[in-house]
Amino acid sequence: GSGCIAISLAKNLPNSKVSALDISKDALKVAEENAKLNNVNIEFIKADIFQYKSDKKYDIIVSNPPYVTESEKSLMKKNVLNFEPELALFVDDENNLKYYDSILNFSQLCLKKIGFLYFEINENSKTEMITFLKNNRYQNIEVISDTKGKNRFIKCSK
Repeated sequence: GSGCIAISLAKNLPNSKVSALDISKDALKVAEENAKLNNVNIEFIKADIFQYKSDKKYDIIVSNPPYVTESEKSLMKKNVLNFEPELALFVDDENNLKYYDSILNFSQLCLKKIGFLYFEINENSKTEMITFLKNNRYQNIEVISDTKGKNRFIKCSK
């Protein structure tokens, strides 16, 4: 994406080291420009989360993966559809948690023992996500609402 999450974290946590991963070279270029405009230092990594491996250990992993199902596409507002690439938004209905699954696999290796995961989620997947996280042995699962009261985020720990 545009790097807004990584940039916000780097700006508000000045002693942190922030890495940002995206599959899109164009998105990373925009994110790098935005990081420069905001005077923050971020390591940008071009990679596919389904294949990415790292030796680094992270305290926190934050992700806003594609979570809008193809069947929900018709409900999307035009301003979103016109300005966001489909790759960043949509996931197939049959395997709607595939990005979360891949990120959990990554976190098993790269999240520190006392580490946290933060996900943006589809508001309709709250129960499915909680079950999914519990089945993957994550704990302290907390659902966080957005400003409109929709179940939009999940925080959990290893």
